[in-house]
Amino acid sequence: MELGQKEIAALLANPSDEVRAAVASKIGEEVQAGKLSTSERTIAHAIIQTMAQDAAIRVRAALAESLRYATDVPPELIKQFAEDVEQVAIPVLESSPLLSDDDLVALVRGGSGRKLSAIARRDTVAETVVSALIEKDDPDALRTLVNNDGARIDEASMGVILDRHGDDEEISGGMAQRATLPLSISERLVSLVSDSLKIYLAENHDLPAERIQAIIDDTRERATVKLVTRGHSADDVIDLVNQLYRTGKLTPSLILRAACTGDMRFVEEAFGCLARLTTEKAWLLIHDGGPLGFQAIYKRAGLPDNLFPAFRTAIDVFHDFQVAASDVDHDHFTQQFLERVLTQYEDLDGADLDYFFNQLDRIAAVH
Repeated sequence: MELGQKEIAALLANPSDEVRAAVASKIGEEVQAGKLSTSERTIAHAIIQTMAQDAAIRVRAALAESLRYATDVPPELIKQFAEDVEQVAIPVLESSPLLSDDDLVALVRGGSGRKLSAIARRDTVAETVVSALIEKDDPDALRTLVNNDGARIDEASMGVILDRHGDDEEISGGMAQRATLPLSISERLVSLVSDSLKIYLAENHDLPAERIQAIIDDTRERATVKLVTRGHSADDVIDLVNQLYRTGKLTPSLILRAACTGDMRFVEEAFGCLARLTTEKAWLLIHDGGPLGFQAIYKRAGLPDNLFPAFRTAIDVFHDFQVAASDVDHDHFTQQFLERVLTQYEDLDGADLDYFFNQLDRIAAVH
């Protein structure tokens, strides 16, 4: 026969792993191309079946790679490759059209490691296969899955992934950049992803205009608070507060963010600016040992009544720390604040600052 004469001669002359792998690759490519005559195909299939049993992984891997897209080979052969070691299995797990969804579900349930990620990378991943991957709960495979727009991940499945791995930036970030997302998932991701991805979510997943603006404002406010925490001088803080006031960005939520992280110097300047009081008078009223001083300046500053408990808690936590404003451990302060403020708002049950602010927005909307 014309097919395989040179290759078979080479095998007889030099039956090394390298030669056998080259022959396997060549024959596999010929079969995959689909241009063989009936007799050639019969002979090629016989050679492939023999080489699929080769003891050398290198040979089986070369054959599997060359047949990863083949449609004219026995499906049992492809399933045999899929159950082989990773080096052999991955090409067909990623690409073979001869593996049915039922085959893939079974392979997921019996597989691990890179095999799962290979299945999650397929051009199309059916919902049944997605469910099996979620049940397997391999983080690497789930990272691959959420970054694959060909994976059919429904709303409930996305929710399960976020419940288990929402704090994994690759998973939440990958999900945020999917071509389509249910609104409920977009809303959940807002509190999990980076600032740039918040904007991406808002602009690409049909969030309402007011939600887009809220996300942009939230991103800007968190960036502003980060500026404040970097040890700037008193004059710098005063200039920043005045600039924010002039541009209409000295918002209650921004001031509360600063209070929640213990940036009391900013809070004092902000209250003084809004209440039209000197910094000294604002300081005295905010840190008054009794309840009336802070109530008075809070009312004069025109801040929302429903946020008063949160501000009051932040002031009390700051007093408990008994340190200068410049010495506050911001992460520790925020943790202490959250533990205490959640008792003031019965509707809140989260334990991170972004979650707190997202939920506080909801409370503000109904008060």
